[in-house]
Amino acid sequence: MTSQTRVKICGLRTSEDVAAAADAGVAYVGLVFFPKSPRNVDLQAASHLAQQVPVGIAKTALVVNADNDLLDRITAEVAIDVLQLVEEVEVVQMEQMVKMHIWMVHLMWTLNRAMVAMVQYQQ
Repeated sequence: MTSQTRVKICGLRTSEDVAAAADAGVAYVGLVFFPKSPRNVDLQAASHLAQQVPVGIAKTALVVNADNDLLDRITAEVAIDVLQLVEEVEVVQMEQMVKMHIWMVHLMWTLNRAMVAMVQYQQ
C-alpha cells in the first residue's frame, strides 16, 4: 500500500512566503484570519496572496471562533479552497453556506503540549 503525505504551510504573509511554499512542493498553503496571531492577514492582503498561489496548490483559510460575517467576507473576497475552523463553529450552517472542504480542528491538551485532531467535512 502506498500513501502520499500532503503538507500544508500555514501563516503565509508575503509573496516570498507563497513562492517558498510553492517551491517546497506543498499541497496546501494557509492564510490566518485571527487577530491575536502574529501571522494574521487582512482580507485585502489575503486576496492578493491567494492570487499568487500556483494552480494545483489548495488555499486554506484558518479561522478561530469566527462569526458568520467574517466567514461571509472571507469566502466572498478571497479565493480559498478550504476553511479550517478552530474552536466552536456550527458546521451544519457552514456546509449550507459554502461549497468547499471544511476542516474542523479540535485542540486536545496533554501535559506539555496541544495535540490537534482534524475532522474533514466534505460535500
